[in-house]
Amino acid sequence: MKKLLSMLLICVMVISMGCITTFAESDIPSDLPEGTVKIAEGIYMYTPAESDVMPLNSLDWVTIPTVPAYGTIVQPSSLSNIIVGTSDNYICIQSSASIRINLVRNNTSIFGTNIGNWPKIGGSTTTTYYIEADYYNINKGVAYQMQCTSANTAKSNVRVRYFTDPDKSDFLD
Repeated sequence: MKKLLSMLLICVMVISMGCITTFAESDIPSDLPEGTVKIAEGIYMYTPAESDVMPLNSLDWVTIPTVPAYGTIVQPSSLSNIIVGTSDNYICIQSSASIRINLVRNNTSIFGTNIGNWPKIGGSTTTTYYIEADYYNINKGVAYQMQCTSANTAKSNVRVRYFTDPDKSDFLD
């Protein structure tokens, strides 16, 4: 009887784990690449496999000479006109170093005034972070300014690029 009960309990656990995995996978929007993972509500991360052939991206990188240490922000003028297209759903961001970002417009701060609440992105130029515009009430068709601070110590020559249509990452130079 104990063996039967143990076997039954194991089956229930295996089935439950399968359901949790399926539920978690369905939490990723269908318009994002396969293999994307959710890292926070409304924020997703995709890193292609090393064996994948990475297409060249037609969008230019912006170099920020210094991203100050955590707690001090910089607002690069080259990142002052970030606009989510009216038919787009995301701001897609890549960064060569681990930084925290915020988007501001007039008196509106998308991720708030507490730097600890800003999303941490970057560390690899092949990883793309997708931020859902609707989830964070990012108005489409209007310009936002990006604010940056390091996730820890100051960083030099941080390369950042953004786009708002996930399909644009497939354009070749």
